[in-house]
Amino acid sequence: MCPIHAHRRSGRRASHGGTAITTLFQSARSAAAAAIRLSLPIVALAVVSCSTGIYRGDHPFRFGLMGNTNPDSPFQQPDKRVRQIVDALNRDNPVFVVHLGNLVFGGKDWMGFSAKDVRDQYRHHRNQIKFLRPVLFTVKGELDTFNDSSEIYTAFTRRPRYYSFNNGGIHGIVLDTGDGKAGAIDPNQMKWLEAELARYRDGTGIIVFTHHPLVVPGKNSAPSGVTLSGDGERLHELFRTYPVKAVFSTSRATALQGHRDGILYCIAACGVTVSTPWQKGAITYYLVDYFNGSCSVYQKRIQ
Repeated sequence: MCPIHAHRRSGRRASHGGTAITTLFQSARSAAAAAIRLSLPIVALAVVSCSTGIYRGDHPFRFGLMGNTNPDSPFQQPDKRVRQIVDALNRDNPVFVVHLGNLVFGGKDWMGFSAKDVRDQYRHHRNQIKFLRPVLFTVKGELDTFNDSSEIYTAFTRRPRYYSFNNGGIHGIVLDTGDGKAGAIDPNQMKWLEAELARYRDGTGIIVFTHHPLVVPGKNSAPSGVTLSGDGERLHELFRTYPVKAVFSTSRATALQGHRDGILYCIAACGVTVSTPWQKGAITYYLVDYFNGSCSVYQKRIQ
């Protein structure tokens, strides 16, 4: 039997390293409601191929982006404004939300931090994020580790370092760009990525989520405060041969977006830390409307 789940919160297992994929998508009623909410035409619900899990259709839907919710110190609890972002996203009611990394502050034992300190950070974070109603997918950020290990991150988020998912009308791919050094993609992950892209080469759309930005369209170098992935150019050359529609990443203060070879690259500047000052006009989260292979990106602010 094909693993079809009508309710958008059902079956949230992710594909990782060749494990089974559980297909996620909205019911016809949910698709119609999303179309009405976005003032877009209602189209037929995508049909799922039971043999490949590839979407054979497209319909409008909305997803959210957040990131950099870590406190200013590993011994501080998350800022209360994280809950405000959660409440705002609940009101906006996207199909799913992707946290682009830096859920917590993390740390290393030689700095005086213990594994218990990092687990406590994740518990405090979970106490606020648990109120989020849409499905949550997470990306591992550079601060989300203890002694450079992702063990605590994967235990609390229940997400691998890199994985894929089907939701709405797209195939989402989450990469770990912080394995060993900032922006790095390890060989095993690259091999998995190449196989994943090949598997969905006939899909209607692939969207990639990373913590470190991969490329900056129209610029020869990264803006101040932005650490680019050292594998960005290699990944772009790979993406352009597949139906990759957009790549979303984050930074603390720099918001940029543009197209390169038909792929949208968006650096989402959002968060509540000191390096993104909480002031009138500061970006706190994003909404993205996806339809027919195109993304419309909206910066959102909590006053």
